[in-house]
Amino acid sequence: MIWLLAIFLSRVCDMSLATFRTILLVRGKKFLAAVIGFFEVLIFVVVLSKVMNSLDSPLPILAYCLGFAFGNYVGGWLEGKAALGNVLVQVISKTETDKMITMARERGLGVTVIPAEGLSGPKKVINVHAKRKWLDKMLNEIGRIDPSAYVSIYDSRQTVGGFFAASKGKKS
Repeated sequence: MIWLLAIFLSRVCDMSLATFRTILLVRGKKFLAAVIGFFEVLIFVVVLSKVMNSLDSPLPILAYCLGFAFGNYVGGWLEGKAALGNVLVQVISKTETDKMITMARERGLGVTVIPAEGLSGPKKVINVHAKRKWLDKMLNEIGRIDPSAYVSIYDSRQTVGGFFAASKGKKS
């Protein structure tokens, strides 16, 4: 019975690493992704060989499949907790824009304001560049300031120059 748990937990580790590695690749972290990939495949090969030698019972296959499914969930959860990278939060609002701009700048975030015109008249488009770890707090603040604001969130794979280059070493 312990070996079934070992298969399950090993597969959870393997798939968590796979999910995390894929996200790192998308974010341009190739070397770290390669290192993680080595350990991911090492675990995969060892566990798969155990399962292949036990095909006479459905339990190792079930443990393997459950580990795969749960490992995807755990990998996504871990990546969310790590909150790697930057985001561009685009806020379109007619009201309370000055409060939002002040809030973002007081937190040391990069802010660009663009005047815009919508169906209901003049608005402002506020682009806020931030570390992903700030996203939940920022969305809560935006919702508190202007619940009717339209908000779009974009992952920034890489940034060059601008606010982040000028603020290297500062907390954001």
